[in-house]
Amino acid sequence: ENDSSLFQFDSKFDETEDTLDEPVSTTIWRDLRGFGIKLFHVTFPHGKGPAALRDWDLWGPLFLCFGLEILINLGYESAQDDNSAEGVEALIFTIIWILIWGGALVVTLNAQLIGGNMSFFQTVCLLGYCLFPLNVAAFVCHFVNIFFKLIIVGICIAWASFASLSFFAAAVPENRKAMALYPALLFYLIIGFIIVVTVR
Repeated sequence: ENDSSLFQFDSKFDETEDTLDEPVSTTIWRDLRGFGIKLFHVTFPHGKGPAALRDWDLWGPLFLCFGLEILINLGYESAQDDNSAEGVEALIFTIIWILIWGGALVVTLNAQLIGGNMSFFQTVCLLGYCLFPLNVAAFVCHFVNIFFKLIIVGICIAWASFASLSFFAAAVPENRKAMALYPALLFYLIIGFIIVVTVR
């Protein structure tokens, strides 16, 4: 049975603990710990991820998105001269950002239409943290040929999609999981395609 109560739109603001007066080091440590916990649930999906996603954040997705952009740009620059790569860096940066936010909007609307109750920011958090496998793929693809690149990217797309499914399972009706996963799978396929064609 799906525990949809784990996904509440205003869950980020339900905390009664006042953190305004706490030391900065405590805040940083709490955020780093949350980042590690969410990344652990993505790296080793085991069905308990939705509880971690309830306390969503955008720092983790921001860093993972930047990391992916840097890895893709480095891969493109290594195969091109300075003049030809100059304008493409900004284009790749723009495409990745549009995909992240546009993809989050599409996945959120889709989840709402099929009876789920994930908020927009929870979806951004979910999609962002599940980019971690594709960060791994973008890094490894710097060192392998096209054959192994296709295999690695394919495995990491499946990994990211499976991690997403563990979160969607608690947010959508049981018989509509595939409908919820399809836009996320398409999202990761597009990112994977960009990695394959740009990282040389």
